[in-house]
Amino acid sequence: MKHKQAKQALKSADTAPTDKSTPREAAGTRETREDATNAPAADWNRRLDQLEARLPPASRRSTAVQCLTLVAVGLLTWNVGLLWSQMSAQSAASEQAAFWELCHAGTTPAVRTSRFLQLVESGNVEWRSAILQGLDLAGTDLSGRNIRNARFDDCDLSHAQLFEAQLNNAIFNLCNCEGAVFGKADLRNSSFFKAQIRDADFRGASLQSASLEQCRAKNASFVTAEMGECFLAMADLSGADLTGADLTGADLTAAKLIGANLALSDFSGAFLDDTDLSDSNWWRARGLGTAEMQRLALKFPPSPSAEESRRRDFRIWISNQRPPDEN
Repeated sequence: MKHKQAKQALKSADTAPTDKSTPREAAGTRETREDATNAPAADWNRRLDQLEARLPPASRRSTAVQCLTLVAVGLLTWNVGLLWSQMSAQSAASEQAAFWELCHAGTTPAVRTSRFLQLVESGNVEWRSAILQGLDLAGTDLSGRNIRNARFDDCDLSHAQLFEAQLNNAIFNLCNCEGAVFGKADLRNSSFFKAQIRDADFRGASLQSASLEQCRAKNASFVTAEMGECFLAMADLSGADLTGADLTGADLTAAKLIGANLALSDFSGAFLDDTDLSDSNWWRARGLGTAEMQRLALKFPPSPSAEESRRRDFRIWISNQRPPDEN
């Protein structure tokens, strides 16, 4: 029995697998397995190297140039943004300094004129505290500008361009506005007390509730101007063109409209106490009652010095006012 068991043990030892490799051989085996695992990545890198080697040198240089260009553009954009921020800060500080000089009583008119134009150009819209006295703005183009609430005292605005400017609540007292253009400007609640506005152009302007008291507006044009409730006491509008102007509720007490063109103008509710309408075509105006028309016909018929066309027109009008003869 013992002899039989010994033979079986020897047989099992002969058939059992044995690992007789050395430690170095074992390590090599592990590296071989790792190389096999990393083979796809190594193969991919090798292919990329081969493709890059196939590219011509010019293509590689072009790629590098593109990268450098992108970097340069990025740096330039950043620098421009930084410069813009600095310029904006400097501009704001400059505007504040300009407005301070404009509000300082000791600043000369020449300096105030320069600062005013600087602020207008920068888009300033707040003028309540500004001292705009004695400014020389003759011939200046301020068309479309927002100059609400500005107070121009004794300024020279002769032949200035203020077309479609926003000037409501603005003050032009004692200003020289001769030949200035205020066409379609917003002049509601503005004031031209004793201002010189001879030959000025107010066509289509909004002058509701404005004051033109004692202004000198000879030969000025107010064609289709909105002048409802406008205060024109003692204003001189001789030779002015008020064709189609809206003067409803306007106060023309002691105003002069000698030789003025009043065709199609609306005088509904207007105050005409002591108003001088000599040689004007008042009979072509609208809004005058029958009694008022009769009074004016007796007081202001065209004089011999009036234009012949106007005298003829008055005769035609007056003939149409007589009642027909009774049979």
